[in-house]
Amino acid sequence: MIKLYVFDLPFRTPFVTSKGSLAARKGVVIEYTAPEYTAVAEVAPLPGFSTTDFDSICVDLVDFKHHLTSLLDHFSNVLSQSGSPHSVKSDKSISSEFNFSGGQNELEIESHAGAQLIDLVHSISEQYLGVDFDHLSPEIRFAVDSLILQLVVQHSTLDFSKCKTDILLNCTVNSTESAKTKYEQGYGTFKIKVGLNLEKEINLIRDVRDMFADVQIRLDANGAWGLNEAAVALKAFKDFKIQYVEQPVAESLLAAHGELLRSIGVPIAADESARDHLSISNLIEKKSVDVLIIKPTLIGSFGNLIEILKMSKDHALDIVFTSTLDSVINRTLISFMTASLSDLRFAQGLATGQLLHHDLTAYPDNILEGTLKQAIYDIRDLSKDLLYERLVRIA
Repeated sequence: MIKLYVFDLPFRTPFVTSKGSLAARKGVVIEYTAPEYTAVAEVAPLPGFSTTDFDSICVDLVDFKHHLTSLLDHFSNVLSQSGSPHSVKSDKSISSEFNFSGGQNELEIESHAGAQLIDLVHSISEQYLGVDFDHLSPEIRFAVDSLILQLVVQHSTLDFSKCKTDILLNCTVNSTESAKTKYEQGYGTFKIKVGLNLEKEINLIRDVRDMFADVQIRLDANGAWGLNEAAVALKAFKDFKIQYVEQPVAESLLAAHGELLRSIGVPIAADESARDHLSISNLIEKKSVDVLIIKPTLIGSFGNLIEILKMSKDHALDIVFTSTLDSVINRTLISFMTASLSDLRFAQGLATGQLLHHDLTAYPDNILEGTLKQAIYDIRDLSKDLLYERLVRIA
């Protein structure tokens, strides 16, 4: 049985992006109930980034509800009868494609299993979904694979609660005072917004670098510069040991001229330009960036994500995972994917729950000393702590 709920979570202060300002985060929760367990998923298009909108996904999900229920019922029965998800054999293991034990933390064996489970979901999706799902938005495809993942985990013998993988996080600072506060809180990677006043921004970056020689500094221009302005700014930043500059120019300029900007010597990252599977493939092929900011919900299926990660590895690109300002449901799933698929060499953009005034659970993310603690959560029951009073049922 499937129930659909909508949510509307206000931000603490309006969230400003290069695409506009958001007062709240709206989305849909899909709740699938089987005889012995419940799985939940989130579908929340991000205005200005997603190719669809809230009203459209509500219509699509209501229309799609019966078909999805039949599919999940069938798959749940297959799992119950087989006793193991691995009877649906995966022939595309990615566990050998990535180094899961590198980076800041030694990942425990369950993180290897996490990668294998994600790949298994990809194989199951290919086998059970077929072309009927190809027309759906990336956000819905991610949600469907998330539901399948939870069904697989329900039948797995792995104890995910034993995982204690920590994920380093970045934070945003806009002054030396805020940088000092965040440093005292344990953050080791600062993001500074740039693109408005280069002289003031250089002074702030210089001051922060002088104060904290050991921190990583990222800059985020949100596509504010033209090509010539970006070149001037990048040259000015070269002496400050910048980890990367995020989205220095608009999406079309970065794809076409990213390789030229990279030649200046400051690493370039794509955020707004990395909006979907096609655009990311284009950036990789044109050698436009050094780093990809990956929002899994915009990528769509787990299969698309696996393909992008393989392409990134083949081209020696670094990956930073982040959310699309989602609720705790998608943040938990993305944290699971990050811990399972990333080498965790870079701090990740997963502290976005702090931007919400309240969430779909009463518990804040477990962030301590700039680190998301025990980031592979027990995803067997994401519905356990949901506050249904913050949801409105629509179907």
